[in-house]
Amino acid sequence: MDASALLEQIQVTDMEDLKLFFVSRTKTQTTEAPSFSVFEMRTDDSVRSSLYLAAISQLDELLSPKEFLDFENSIEDFDVVPFNDDFPDQSFKAVIHELRNSIPAMISSLAGISSREEVFAMCIEFFDNDTMEKVFVFSRVSPDKLIERIHDNAVKVKLDPVSAQLSLVKDEIINLDAEIDCVFFRDNLLVFNKGHFEEMVEKYSSSAFELADELYSC
Repeated sequence: MDASALLEQIQVTDMEDLKLFFVSRTKTQTTEAPSFSVFEMRTDDSVRSSLYLAAISQLDELLSPKEFLDFENSIEDFDVVPFNDDFPDQSFKAVIHELRNSIPAMISSLAGISSREEVFAMCIEFFDNDTMEKVFVFSRVSPDKLIERIHDNAVKVKLDPVSAQLSLVKDEIINLDAEIDCVFFRDNLLVFNKGHFEEMVEKYSSSAFELADELYSC
């Protein structure tokens, strides 16, 4: 797989078409596989610009040849997992299917997600209007670090660059500085962080990575 094509594909997309999603899963104490839900959150131009540029910067670094003494540890320094019928986690397959083919529910606050669920991943969509191709960038997130809630007795302010005045920050602050863990691109998952990927795709394991290597090398 020509992984450099991934960065090129994202760079030809329009920043205005970028979408932000959050993926939640049901809290369960049993061995039953959790169910997943996908939610979209509207963003303004400044947020889309920040997410767009941050993703390109991260991927540029992740996909660039590493200057190791072992020259083999270069652009292939990640795992490519085919997203086909052999992919073991049906729940995560449903997430990808919804992102590709459905219109997820729109939310204005993460507080709108049911208390029976927890947010565990953030997803950014890059869409090419010419080819209709979508790229999904996933980051494993911790609910405790993702949301900074404003307590009643706390005073949080921000500086408005236009008026040069401080204004109160209300409700919740969402931290979007997560590292990229995997990318869905052309029916493959490019995995940069195995540990976080296995947390997102619970039925995946190190042995499955070895199987993926065998399938992809065929």
